[in-house]
Amino acid sequence: MKRTLIFTGIGIGFAFVILFAFNKIASKRNSPNEFAVVKRGEFEISLSATGELEAESSVDIQGPDFAMRRFVRARSIKITDLVPEGSIVKKGDYIASLDRTELDNSYKDQLDQLKTLRTNLNMKKLDTAVVQTSMRDDIRNQEYTVSEA
Repeated sequence: MKRTLIFTGIGIGFAFVILFAFNKIASKRNSPNEFAVVKRGEFEISLSATGELEAESSVDIQGPDFAMRRFVRARSIKITDLVPEGSIVKKGDYIASLDRTELDNSYKDQLDQLKTLRTNLNMKKLDTAVVQTSMRDDIRNQEYTVSEA
């Protein structure tokens, strides 16, 4: 029993010595140089970082509002062309163009629906004219019948 404790103590002590030596060797390799040799010359300052830049003054561009999109029945409006970021634009200048395919399709559908409604209206007018003509004839016939009676 005493022998086992001695060997265990020696093993644990040896493991600590190895870990301590390994830690010292590893820390010397990865440590940055704390001293630098000073030389005369041009001193350049450069900075590199990731992130997003924001302009000092910018304006958010709003597309058609929800009510207008619902009125035109356009679910999604895609941007096909956009002025490059950072360009300086004035009021009224070209900024972007929107994809017209969905709006054109909606416009064509509305035109087809209008054409159908106009055709139906003309048919109703013609039907009404025919019905009125036959009713006039019936009235004349009734007048004739009443005058004979």
